[in-house]
Amino acid sequence: MAAALEDAHEDGIWSAAWSASGQIVTGSCDESVRTFTMPSSTELQRRHDFRSHELAVTSVVVAGAGDGAIAASSSLDSRIRIFELSEGSELRTIDAGPIEAWTLAMSTNGKMIASGSQSGCVNLWSVSTGGCEHSLPTGGKFVMSVAISPDGRHVACGAAEGAVYVFDVEKQKLLTRLDGHAATVRSLAFSADGALLVSGSDDARANLYEMRSLQQVATLEGHASWVLGTAFAPDGSVVASCGADRAVRIWDVQTRQCLQTLPNAHQDRAWAVAFDPSSSKRLCSVGDDRALRVYESR
Repeated sequence: MAAALEDAHEDGIWSAAWSASGQIVTGSCDESVRTFTMPSSTELQRRHDFRSHELAVTSVVVAGAGDGAIAASSSLDSRIRIFELSEGSELRTIDAGPIEAWTLAMSTNGKMIASGSQSGCVNLWSVSTGGCEHSLPTGGKFVMSVAISPDGRHVACGAAEGAVYVFDVEKQKLLTRLDGHAATVRSLAFSADGALLVSGSDDARANLYEMRSLQQVATLEGHASWVLGTAFAPDGSVVASCGADRAVRIWDVQTRQCLQTLPNAHQDRAWAVAFDPSSSKRLCSVGDDRALRVYESR
């Protein structure tokens, strides 16, 4: 392990994202969004503390770099809040209505936010206006996870019934429903080139899907409980996953084999993993133990 903060928040941490500006953004049950920097390879330092949410923060996402880097968060208070990361100011608040923003994804250009909802829809929000531009119905249950492809053409979401749905954003059309899981899909992530999608589920599996064929191409098995977080390395060579078994695992995308297991990465459920955008060997994880940990993978 490269660095750690054992009490990064006052309660469990449910979400993490690593900005190209160098800040790690976390969202917690303590109702706060915080950012951290690494002054050295072994040190974590808190930078910003956003406390405008009124209930637990369920999701954080990032986009942009340098002075243009922004973050967005969702909370049980039904608000989406958007922050600029350079000086640490809040840019906009979106009222997403009751349970209409459980989880978020943001386009790489920082112009669009997708949120998953209890109604089974994916809502697409304009970052600049705060308005809901489209609502994409799955026909299924509670949307627990969402991801936007790097080119912004596709939105994927994972639902409580175990299905993964993929939409064409421009046509506002459902392209496919993928039924590779037997339980709630809690995490989704696209590879940087948009060729692959990874999902994590309460069935203790992570699945890989090929976007060109819209087919499942692999199942990654090894976690002993729910897979709560997934992330691709920037170069697409590996996938990280974490779960209720407290473990973080690193998987080789080509061979589908587990390269490394951190069996006790956290003292309680590990909720999220995120890679440093500048390094495919450095990643962080957060969990219910309130800790933020950074690792150098092999």
